[in-house]
Amino acid sequence: MQVNKEIDYSLILIRALKDTYKSGEFVSLEAVAEAYNLPYSFLEKLAGKLKRAGVLNSQKGKSGGYRLALKPSLLSVGNIMDVFQDKPASKCGTCYLAETCPSISGIQKIDTAVRKTLSKLTVNNL
Repeated sequence: MQVNKEIDYSLILIRALKDTYKSGEFVSLEAVAEAYNLPYSFLEKLAGKLKRAGVLNSQKGKSGGYRLALKPSLLSVGNIMDVFQDKPASKCGTCYLAETCPSISGIQKIDTAVRKTLSKLTVNNL
């Protein structure tokens, strides 16, 4: 599991929209891009993926934009990361030693521990 630019910027976007779940307000991507000095077109792609995953809602029009679709206390960093990558921390399975590898169980334990930690870290904690 790796925090790439998609995940990094998505976490910033989610953090910027954290209060929208409760308020019901929509925030424009332009406002988020300007506030955090992020590229608008990239945020637009990320928001689309997050919307398709059910993490964000959107509304068009003058008062449109995006807001959280899920309660921040129930939305974990792991959930957000899973939108952009579903690979385990290890590359086991693609290695020619995968079936006989002596360290595979240790790597799988690490992956399980990382995923467990990320599932406990919610948007409320950001």
